[in-house]
Amino acid sequence: MSVTATALATDIPEALRGARFVSLTTLRRGGGLVATPVEFVAGGHAIYVRTARDSGKVKRIRHDPRVRVATCTMRGRPTGAAFAGTAKLLSDDETRALYARFSQKYGLLWRIGVWLRAPKTQGIRIVLDDAPA
Repeated sequence: MSVTATALATDIPEALRGARFVSLTTLRRGGGLVATPVEFVAGGHAIYVRTARDSGKVKRIRHDPRVRVATCTMRGRPTGAAFAGTAKLLSDDETRALYARFSQKYGLLWRIGVWLRAPKTQGIRIVLDDAPA
């Protein structure tokens, strides 16, 4: 699916609307959980995050796409219910298509960060299940 501005409606659970960060929990091969705070934008029944291509999140998602997301503080302290979902790594073009949405939501500092990290960025689409986990 191509990520365009028209496909990025706000049809996500009420609990995630207005949040600035979510805690993205991924699964280790041994079954352990790893939670990391990330910036996100909403789109349809999915959210989109971005991270470094060589991050542990990307490696864990390649192995097991099952994830959980919950609203959190910038430092990762959960502030709401968790939602189960399935993650998919995006292509370079799909990742670049998200930049305008992230820029709109997070502003100048985000744009500066993208300028420094863009070639090393991986976009992730997380399709949420229907109910909280």
